[in-house]
Amino acid sequence: ARGSTPAREPASMAGFQQPRRPPGAIPPEGRQWGGRRTVGIDKIISQVAQIAPRLIDKTGRSMDSTPGFVFGVVTEEGKVVRGFGSGNISTGQPPVAETLFGIGSVTKVFTGVILADAVRQGKVNLDVSANTYLPDDLQLPSNKITLRQLVSHTSGLPNYPDNLRENRDMDRDGASDSNQYSPGRNYSRQHLAEWLASKPALEFEPGQHSQYSNLGFGILALALQSKFRFSDFHSMNRSFITQPLSMKRTQTNTGKLQSQLNPNQAQGYAPNYGSLVPVPLSDMGVLEGAGELVSTANDLLLFLEGLTGLGTSAVTPAFREASRPLVKLGDDAMAYGFKIRPSVKGGVYYIRSGSTAGYSAIILWRTNPKIGIVLLANRGNF
Repeated sequence: ARGSTPAREPASMAGFQQPRRPPGAIPPEGRQWGGRRTVGIDKIISQVAQIAPRLIDKTGRSMDSTPGFVFGVVTEEGKVVRGFGSGNISTGQPPVAETLFGIGSVTKVFTGVILADAVRQGKVNLDVSANTYLPDDLQLPSNKITLRQLVSHTSGLPNYPDNLRENRDMDRDGASDSNQYSPGRNYSRQHLAEWLASKPALEFEPGQHSQYSNLGFGILALALQSKFRFSDFHSMNRSFITQPLSMKRTQTNTGKLQSQLNPNQAQGYAPNYGSLVPVPLSDMGVLEGAGELVSTANDLLLFLEGLTGLGTSAVTPAFREASRPLVKLGDDAMAYGFKIRPSVKGGVYYIRSGSTAGYSAIILWRTNPKIGIVLLANRGNF
C-alpha cells in the first residue's frame, strides 16, 4: 500500500481471481456456512496459544519479539479474548481484554465508516471535488481530488506535509515537537492551512496511481468534521460509531482523555540500540483521523461484530456501504479505508493493519463465514 501503483476505478469485484489451493492442502475443520468452513473458536484460540511463546519476550531484549499482545476472535459461536506476555515490562502485568493499545491506522476504518454513512445518506458525493466539503482555509491544491481518492489513497497527496517534519516548538519547551515517536505532535490546523496555501505539487495526477497518504486521510476526516460541524475527530467518531456500538474505551490520544487512560494502558515499546524502550502513544495533531485512536480488544470485537454482520445496530447500513470496493488495485481492491483480498479458500476477506512507534494492531474479517479477528501488540512495527 505504501508504494505507488496504478489505480483503476470504479472498482468491480467481478475481476477478482480466486487463488488456487496449494497442492495437497486439506480443507479446514469446523462448522460450515454457505459452502465455506471456519475453524471452531476453541481451536483458533488453541492454535494462537501454541504460537504465542515464539512471538513474546517479556524482558524486552529480543528485537524480533513483542513484550505482549492480546488476541480476540468473534464468530457465530461467540467471542473470546486472550492476553499473552506482558503489557508492561517493568510490572509484568499481563494484558487483558480491556487493556488499551494504540491502534494506529486501524483508525482509518473508523474514518471510512463515517464517510460511508454520509454517502449512503446522500449527504456527500464520492466523486465531486473534496474542496466542496473543506473549509476555506483548508482547500486542497487541486479541485480534481475527490473523497473517493482521499479514502482510497489515490489522491496524489504525499504521506505527510513537508512542514510537519520541520523543527517546530509550538509549546515552547525547547524541544522539537516532531520526532520519530510522535511526528504530528502539536501539528495544528494553522500549520496545515499554511502548507496548503503554499500550493504544494502533487505526487501524481489524482486517480492515476495509489500511494499511501496519512495526510489524505487526515484531510478526509477534517472535511467530514466540517460537513457535520464537529470540533474534533473524537466527538465525531463518538457520535457516528463508538456511542451507538457502546465502544466506551475507544478514543483519541489528546489532553484530558490521555490522562484518563494511563492506569489501564499497555506501555508501548520501540527498538533502540538493541533493546526495547518505552515510548508514548502516537500523536497525530490535527491529522488525528488518520491514526490516533486507542482502543481495546473488547471494543474492537464490537466493531467487528458490525463489520462481519454478526451484530446489527444503527451503524449497520454504514458498515455495508463501507465494505463496497471503490478502487481496484491488482488482485486487491480498496474499500473505505481497508483492503479487500481474495482468499485461497474462496470468497474474500477484509484487512486493515496499524503501526505506530510503540504499538501494532490488525483487524481482519469475513462475512461468509462470519468471523472477525483482532490482534493488539505493545511493540511498534511488529
